[in-house]
Amino acid sequence: MDPAVALFQFPWLSWSISKLTVLQRNRFRCASSPNPVNMGSDVRWPKSTPTLPPVGVDWCSVPDDLEVVAEGLDFPEGPIACADGTLLVVEVRGGRLMRVFPTGGLEVVADLGGGPNGAALGPDGAVYICNNGGLPWSQLDDGSWYPIDRDTGSMTPAGYKGGWIERVDPSSGEVTRLIERVGDVALSAPNDIAFDRAGDLWFTDTGKTAVGETVLGAVYRARIDGSEVEAFATRLLGPNGIGFAPEADRVYVSDTPSGRVYEWDVRMGEAFQPPPRRTAGRVRARMPGAIALDSLAVDTEDRIVVAMPGAGGLAVVQPDGGMWFVRMPDPLPTNICFGGEDRATAFVTLGGHGRLIRFRWPCPGAALHGSRSILTSEPCE
Repeated sequence: MDPAVALFQFPWLSWSISKLTVLQRNRFRCASSPNPVNMGSDVRWPKSTPTLPPVGVDWCSVPDDLEVVAEGLDFPEGPIACADGTLLVVEVRGGRLMRVFPTGGLEVVADLGGGPNGAALGPDGAVYICNNGGLPWSQLDDGSWYPIDRDTGSMTPAGYKGGWIERVDPSSGEVTRLIERVGDVALSAPNDIAFDRAGDLWFTDTGKTAVGETVLGAVYRARIDGSEVEAFATRLLGPNGIGFAPEADRVYVSDTPSGRVYEWDVRMGEAFQPPPRRTAGRVRARMPGAIALDSLAVDTEDRIVVAMPGAGGLAVVQPDGGMWFVRMPDPLPTNICFGGEDRATAFVTLGGHGRLIRFRWPCPGAALHGSRSILTSEPCE
């Protein structure tokens, strides 16, 4: 999760945009947003964490049935809903994989170090994690954390050596590092991860921003054991969230700094043609203004639900590219997954104040390919 790339590279005035027409769905109540909070002369770094919706955009209100599942998480990301009612989340700042119980209790599954960012349950029952290698952190006056050095704008911490993909046995906490390089290319900041129907592992590498330098990102596919890693798309500005269409015939990727959602046609288990794609895929949606995008999930109606850190909400992208927006009670929503017996409960991680929340969604989430807890209703042991 690298939301600050766009939060602090673009001036706040660029949030002024023309009004959008949004779709009101079921119980989400939509209304015109207020003007952004006046940030005064301090446009590089806000002193508090206000929600900053774009001017003139219609927003659906915070869901009426929203509940806080857990608090006290250290910048949560990568939620996984398990069949036994528990959830797994990673803590980007805390460097841990956590189990969240329905009562809100927390348990450390594994200490990972670095910056565990995205997570997915594999067909073997293990948890596969993108680790960005660590981020610098700055704390605001209200106690919330932002993943950036507020003095330099850098997202590269001291001692940074690169990122990696790792596997965690959720029953024992055993950690195995799988991928650190793709050929001669070292991973920069692996971000989000998903499995396809063939059981192959797909992940994004967002790249890295330092003072005076930006490393571009890429999308990769690998065998579950970390072998045969190959680039699917390269030279992307900042690929972040990744997921598959309900029929698994398209892969979706959100790009943080550009505010775009890309899609590519894919055939499971086959070699990429041509390998690799050196340009972005089709643009499914463009966010208004300078909205940054984080991780995503897909529902059974092929709507892509993307977290918008800094804008304090979720963007819901329709199959035709139309959008509607759901407000969240935190300036930095980071990720979403679907769970519950009918997969129609949305679970959202809120990074700013370390919470995991839930509320009902209008339809079930798409089945997660390769996830044993979804396919066979087994718990994340």
